[in-house]
Order: sequence, then structure tokens, then C-alpha cells
Amino acid sequence: MGEVVSIEAYRRARAGRGAVASRPGGDDAAVTRLEQAVRALESTLDEAVGTGDLDEPAVRRELLAVSGAVAVGRYALATERTERLITRLRRS
Repeated sequence: MGEVVSIEAYRRARAGRGAVASRPGGDDAAVTRLEQAVRALESTLDEAVGTGDLDEPAVRRELLAVSGAVAVGRYALATERTERLITRLRRS
């Protein structure tokens, strides 16, 4: 499917280009939780692909929503969506 991308590395790269690295108050805990969820999602996706139990269009839609949440700095929302996707994949 792909590879896990470090959100922290992405934020540092954006900061290097002059973009805001984080919102006031810090997002470190939210980013750490999201990175953990993404790692869990990767292994869950590998299992789902291996068994053939994958609703690929639904997974793509959810990943697009997660990407959008990350793009606008809504890390908690991205984490919630990622965790729900993991739960759905494990049930199927």
C-alpha cells in the first residue's frame, strides 16, 4: 500500500519552507498518537490485503479524509479517523 511517513519530519520540512510548524500550545502528544495509529494501520492493512478482505474504495476515502485532517493541522481528528479505520478493518 505504501510506507509510513513521519509527521514530525513533514512538519520540520514545512517549517524549513517558512510554513508554521505547529499551532500555539503544541501538538506533540497529538502527533505522537497519530504516528502510533498510522503504524498500527499499516500492519492492519497488510493483514487485510493478505486475506483479501479489503473494501478498497472505502479505505481510500478514509485515507483521503485523514490526509485532509493532517493537512489542516487537525491531528486529533486524523487520529480518531485512523483508529476507526483500524477497528473496521479488524472486524472484516
